[in-house]
Amino acid sequence: MSIYEIKDDVAIFHEGVTKIGRKTFKDCTWLKGIIIPASVTEIEAYAFYCCTSLESIVVAEGNLVYDSRESCNAIIETKTNTLIYGCKSTIIPESVTEIGGSAFYHCTSLESIVLPESVTVIGEWAFKGCTSLKSITIPASVTKIRWTYDPCASWVFLGCTSFRDCTSLESIVVAEGNPVYDSREGSNAIIEKETNALIAGCKTTVIPKSVTKIIACAFSDCTMLESITIPESVTEIGEKAFLGCTSLRSIAIPESVTKIGEKTFSGCRSLKSITIPKSVTEIGYQAFRNCSSLESVVLSEETTTIGKEAFYLCTSLKNITIPKSVTKILNHVFGSCCSLESIVIPKGVTHINEHAFTGCVSLKNVIIPEGVTNIYDHAFAGCTSLESVTIPESVTVIWNGVFKECTSLKSATIPESVTEIGESAFYRCASLESIVIPKGVKKIRPFAFSHCTSLTTVTLPVGVNDIACSVFFCCWALATIYVPAKKADYYKRRLPELRGKIVELEPEKKAKK
Repeated sequence: MSIYEIKDDVAIFHEGVTKIGRKTFKDCTWLKGIIIPASVTEIEAYAFYCCTSLESIVVAEGNLVYDSRESCNAIIETKTNTLIYGCKSTIIPESVTEIGGSAFYHCTSLESIVLPESVTVIGEWAFKGCTSLKSITIPASVTKIRWTYDPCASWVFLGCTSFRDCTSLESIVVAEGNPVYDSREGSNAIIEKETNALIAGCKTTVIPKSVTKIIACAFSDCTMLESITIPESVTEIGEKAFLGCTSLRSIAIPESVTKIGEKTFSGCRSLKSITIPKSVTEIGYQAFRNCSSLESVVLSEETTTIGKEAFYLCTSLKNITIPKSVTKILNHVFGSCCSLESIVIPKGVTHINEHAFTGCVSLKNVIIPEGVTNIYDHAFAGCTSLESVTIPESVTVIWNGVFKECTSLKSATIPESVTEIGESAFYRCASLESIVIPKGVKKIRPFAFSHCTSLTTVTLPVGVNDIACSVFFCCWALATIYVPAKKADYYKRRLPELRGKIVELEPEKKAKK
């Protein structure tokens, strides 16, 4: 039996109902009104999530937990004077002391709101997604703008502010006399006085020279922001600071900044170029992920760490020089950079991690220097334009799928140092015509050369003691497998379907004294 009835797009809860559950009216964009009876004692979070047309909220008289005092069109927790749900027509009473977390969450029709002087706290994500909100004034009474927990991560991100996704916001003013925050120099931002940290900005923000830190999510999802100047006073740009600023075309990072945090510019799809100053030593996880217009990146020679997926899905990036100070190319760092044509890996690099260059379909050549000891799983998988590769002597294992589906690969030089070739290492390298497996190889894993449809000749060494029967599966053109005479029986047992193609090599004659 339903706990409510709908009449003229108004939800009327039955008397006797005590609880309204989480997301009861999720995405009910047609809902215009709510009538809550006196019996309700619990309203769970997001009960009216994304009810964008909501204009009337009434709590019946006699309710001991909630009220809608002064016909405010909101739900107020009586005991704490906290406004927990509002709508586009809400008028906040003077008695309210706190705007609760997500109180106006995704209230896309809200154009303006007046916060009375009684308000001291603004909860996490209080105005998140209020895409029509153009201006807001923070009264002098507000001493705490709460931070929030990011459900997509495993830790608290400071600065996931109460005004995230307010894409039309162009005026942010903190009233004079506020002891904690200000909007100094007409900045159109909220700045924490004690730390000089900018905690929330908008499309018209001008960062004052006194600001030393841009905290996490300060401009996150500010889709109308086109450009911003960061003054030399700023030493830190926090995680997600400019995440999803899809209109951001240019930004200058000053020499005072030492680190670009996680996801700082992720999703800035209009950003075409970026110069990383010498002061920056670390580029965080997904820092420039999905910056699809990014064509040019100049990295500092002082940069020691380029985080995982830092340039993942930067589909317009054609070339980049990795600094000599970098020792590891981490997971997916250049994954799906489909315009990347060449890459020079510096001599100091020792590890090329999983999927580092996966899907770089325009990559034609790559130089892997001596000193690289590990090229991990699928590092160059799907590099369909790669024609040749030379693996250095410092490598001992070719890991799983490293060159998988490199369909243009015609030659691959494997050094004597290699002892193992991993599963699907050269899977579907359809242009590979011949391969010589060096003497040092002991193991060749399943499907290592499977579907290499142009492969005609293979030379196998004497030292292999573990070769999977599927190594040359679907190599239709394979005509000859050269093996040492004393190892012929072993290979015939291990590769029964290819037995007729195995040719014994004559043993090498000893040199005469």
